Amino acid sequence: MSDRAQPDSRTDLARRYADALTGRAAFDCRSGLFLAAPRPGFVLHDLVPELQARGILTVYVDLSDRLRDPAALVADALKAALRDAQGWLSAGLERLGIGPRVAFDVEGIGAGQGPTLTQALRVLAERANKPVTLIIDEAERAATTEAGANMMHALKAARDALGHAEAGATPRLMLVFAGSDRGALASLVLRRDQPFFGAEIV
Repeated sequence: MSDRAQPDSRTDLARRYADALTGRAAFDCRSGLFLAAPRPGFVLHDLVPELQARGILTVYVDLSDRLRDPAALVADALKAALRDAQGWLSAGLERLGIGPRVAFDVEGIGAGQGPTLTQALRVLAERANKPVTLIIDEAERAATTEAGANMMHALKAARDALGHAEAGATPRLMLVFAGSDRGALASLVLRRDQPFFGAEIV
């Protein structure tokens, strides 16, 4: 394969996956896209720009940091995305107003009594006024902690609440799970006790 053909192939593949995520392809991934061992840089340098070009807000989380719980990493990524969507970059700003009397505690995301992931993702889509794709890299690590496993169930609940759309419309929430270890990633879709049981790995 020539040097020129390879980038073109990656671009075409990114378009195909974006079509599948948004329900515009025969290969429908609106229930979640699981990518096993994607080419280095493909997610960040090919798929993310393709989604952004379509007016989709992308939130990228890398779970490879073994010193932190996967659930905490996802919560922090959502906090940052909410601050960016609101135009507030200061970590000291902890609350976003929703309507005249309701407040949303950004710093409470991931905490016991804080907002749920469904609530956080719904507010993010509303504040950004865009559909959202949450991309979790090294997703197989989610199953290594109790909080991470609970997070996956919470993401399925968020997908069920926000991921459905009318024919031809882009869902408000799309999920991408990428993993370097195909066997470990497969455990997220092959075990009946997993929230995304039955999903296809590509």
